[in-house]
Amino acid sequence: MPLRRLTTLLVVVALGAGCDDGDESTQDTLAPLDTTTVSVAAATSSPGAESDVQLITEPSPLPIRSLGFVSIQVRLAARGIDETISLDRSTVAVDKLDPISLDATCSALDGEPGFVVAVVDLRRLGTDNHLVSAMLEVPDFLRAGEYEGTLQLGDQEQRSTTYTGTVSVDEDRIGGTFEMTDAEGGPATGSFTCARQAPGG
Repeated sequence: MPLRRLTTLLVVVALGAGCDDGDESTQDTLAPLDTTTVSVAAATSSPGAESDVQLITEPSPLPIRSLGFVSIQVRLAARGIDETISLDRSTVAVDKLDPISLDATCSALDGEPGFVVAVVDLRRLGTDNHLVSAMLEVPDFLRAGEYEGTLQLGDQEQRSTTYTGTVSVDEDRIGGTFEMTDAEGGPATGSFTCARQAPGG
C-alpha cells in the first residue's frame, strides 16, 4: 500500500483570509488532512493475555479512522504558548470526521508506513486556545531514532507556520519529542502520543 502523505493542514473559515506578517514560513491557509482509509488495526486477545493491537491487511467494514487517540503537545516559548491539541476518534461519529474541520491521523495507529501525526479541531476557534491544528511529519522515516522533520501549526488567525528540526521517534512510533525553529529562529518544542484509547479510557 503506498504511503499516504498528508498535505498542509487547511483551516477554512468563512470570514476571509488571515493577516500576513511577512514571514516566509507563514501562510494564510492550511490544506486538509487526507482521510483515505487504509489497512485496519484490529484488537486481538488470547485467554489470560491483555489485548493488543495487531495490523491486518484484509479490508474491514469499520473505517480505521474511527479508532485511536492522537495528541500533540506544543510549546512556543517566544509566544508564551504551551498547548496540547488532541482528538479521541472513538468519541466522534465516523461521518463527522472531516479533514478540514475535525480529524486526526497517526501512521502507527492507521497501519501505514512512514511517520505522520496530525490533529485538526476547529471547535477550538473562539476559545482561549491559540492552536487549531498541528501536523508533525518525518519524510524519510525508517525506524526509531532521530530525524529531520517538519511541524506545521495553524492558529486562530488562520495562519500556517512551518517549523523544521529534530524529531525523536520511539520504537513503536506511538510517542516521541521534537525540537524545531521557524524561519525567524522562533523555537517550537513538544511531544506526541498515539494510543488505542485516551488516557483513562
